[in-house]
Amino acid sequence: MKFKNTYLSVLYEGNRTWFYLIVAFLILTFFTTVTKFQMTPFTRWDVYSAPIEKSSIYDFYSIEYNDGKRYNYPQPWNHHKKMMVYYTLNWYGIIKDNDFMDPERLRTELILDKLGMAHGNWLDKLYVNPEQMQDYPIWFKDYLSRNLNVKVDSVAVYKIQADFNENGQLLVKNKSLIFKL
Repeated sequence: MKFKNTYLSVLYEGNRTWFYLIVAFLILTFFTTVTKFQMTPFTRWDVYSAPIEKSSIYDFYSIEYNDGKRYNYPQPWNHHKKMMVYYTLNWYGIIKDNDFMDPERLRTELILDKLGMAHGNWLDKLYVNPEQMQDYPIWFKDYLSRNLNVKVDSVAVYKIQADFNENGQLLVKNKSLIFKL
């Protein structure tokens, strides 16, 4: 037999119960795919993505260091460093707008209160407190210095709100200073 050493033939010889289960799963998956009925999360597009809705205002951050040099990390292999910069900046902005209280902590406290559970001070170990968030700009400056392999003497972070005109040109609507060291 030509297919004697295939996975299914070895499985059929070794454990027929598993063979029938796997074949049934394959047939069921094939049937649901052909009929466009999405069976598992692995084949559901909306689990991994959603349409990006058109926005009238786009928010992004501009980072300037050492008196005017703009931070740009173009190497794709170092994308994780860029993500760490912009993800933490975004979260810092959210927390700063919330009087330095982490909205996730507030949501957790609300859920625990509704469930009648005491949360005591263990949430302090789980979430950053307002005093720790005050130190973020110092940490950010050090992190930037390590990633750029340059001594960063000064850093200024701006949140820019912009839009695009019909020709695709960027129109800055608002530029606000987040922090400056």
